[in-house]
Amino acid sequence: LHQAVIHALENNPLVERTQLNRKQAKLIVDEVKAQIFLPKFSLSGELGIVPEARGDVFQSQDKQTDLDGFGPFVKIRLEMLQPVFTFGRTGSALTAARSAVTLQNIKSNTEVEKLTLETIKAYWAVSAAREAEDIASDLQKNYDKLQREVKERLESEDSEVDDTDLLEVKSNRYQIQEMIIKSRSESGLATKAFNFALGRDLFDPFN
Repeated sequence: LHQAVIHALENNPLVERTQLNRKQAKLIVDEVKAQIFLPKFSLSGELGIVPEARGDVFQSQDKQTDLDGFGPFVKIRLEMLQPVFTFGRTGSALTAARSAVTLQNIKSNTEVEKLTLETIKAYWAVSAAREAEDIASDLQKNYDKLQREVKERLESEDSEVDDTDLLEVKSNRYQIQEMIIKSRSESGLATKAFNFALGRDLFDPFN
């Protein structure tokens, strides 16, 4: 049972998903921290073809209507923003992000505990169904033997048994056969649930 629980916690996709959710929540905290201490950079650019423009904004040899001397135009703008006063916004965001991490950890732990419980329940369900099948099979063998003995005694003239006794034995044997079929069905369903908890193929044998 202990090995089964360990296998489930190592291979069930649910556990992997909870770990990813935890990492994602922690990344949000790191992102908020980075916004507090690191400056923000933005880079923009403009590119085009324009007519030649000599001189400056106060005096130029060219007119606005001149359309000659075309050449490339490139403009690049780099901005850096360093937050100094955020009026509590980043602090609130960091608190919220940390609360999200705590909540995600609680949720992940709950899901892991639920998976552990489901694995234990499925394990004992398989064990109980198989034990019931074994007991019913032993009873069936005993009733097969009893049925043969009753038939043999019916052939004797001084026998104290009659057809009613034989019918009762056959009826009980039939009920035992139904128990075996039911136990096998429950064992199959429990095995699938057990394999699902362990992250295995549903039709893998229970061992």
